[in-house]
Amino acid sequence: MSGEGESPDTCSIGPVSADLERKISVLAQTLFLGENLLPLLALAFGGALVVGPGLALIKPPENRKNETDLEKPPLGRTIVFIALGALMVVWALASLLSG
Repeated sequence: MSGEGESPDTCSIGPVSADLERKISVLAQTLFLGENLLPLLALAFGGALVVGPGLALIKPPENRKNETDLEKPPLGRTIVFIALGALMVVWALASLLSG
């Protein structure tokens, strides 16, 4: 952070070289996955929405923890989750592959 009397190319520790400024700029642009963060998150969550309910539908848990647990997942809700996850995966892949 610069003080009131400092020029834009200096900071509280002294002058900032052009090389350091370029490195900071590159780091800021690539930090935390840069421009691809949202598509990557959509891919991860969409994949989880496809795989998790899909596996629960194919092979429900054998042992129920208590009497309120269902023997198998509700079909309608599971299909909606899988469809929503598939849509997210397709959107994320299209965004990542389009550049």
